Amino acid sequence: GFDGDGDRVGVVDEKGHMYSADFMLLLLTKDLVSRIKNPKVVFDVKVSQVIINEMKRLGAIPIMSKTGHSFIESKMKELSAPLAGEVSGHLFFAENYYGFDDALLGAAKIVEIISGSDSPLSEQFTDLPKSYTTPEFKAHCPDDKKFDIVDKLVAHFTSIYDCITIDGVRIKFDDISWAAVRASNTSPNLTLRFEATSEEKLKDIQKIMVQELKNYPDVSLDWYKP
Repeated sequence: GFDGDGDRVGVVDEKGHMYSADFMLLLLTKDLVSRIKNPKVVFDVKVSQVIINEMKRLGAIPIMSKTGHSFIESKMKELSAPLAGEVSGHLFFAENYYGFDDALLGAAKIVEIISGSDSPLSEQFTDLPKSYTTPEFKAHCPDDKKFDIVDKLVAHFTSIYDCITIDGVRIKFDDISWAAVRASNTSPNLTLRFEATSEEKLKDIQKIMVQELKNYPDVSLDWYKP
């Protein structure tokens, strides 16, 4: 399925399961390494750590970037990276192409990969370590407050945890588990995503984030389901 302007693709397998686009980015990376040695693959800060780890195992060089097509495209050009993607459904191609997000091309490549495989889409990721990942959450926050609040969240979490701060803050809890929050570029929201090694740990790291967000009444917690 495609969004209205054809730059985002959503994929559902033959069993009705919908995948976040980082899984499609991994599928495309597996295909890419068959042609290009150690390709650089660019992605946003909300991509699954399980997928990042698998990219490394396959021989790709994963590069984390700020979210947003202009940032992704600039990073691809800077690094001569042939492939990039965002969890939101944007897939970017520079191998024999122009280095921008094209959902129709992405869909065609995914269909080509699956059609040449002995396994259906539902069986393409069975070897990955099990993790529990949330969708992207949107927490309403006024445009004139969101960046200042995120700056304060960055300061708080970096004082306690190992963090990545290229776009908001991505807090590392172990080799797989993390929490991320950033200010949306296009809407009055904070964007959040979480991944963990168990359902219980997933709930725990969401609680850690929510506990801190409660200090900022301008941030909606409607997304949070304890």
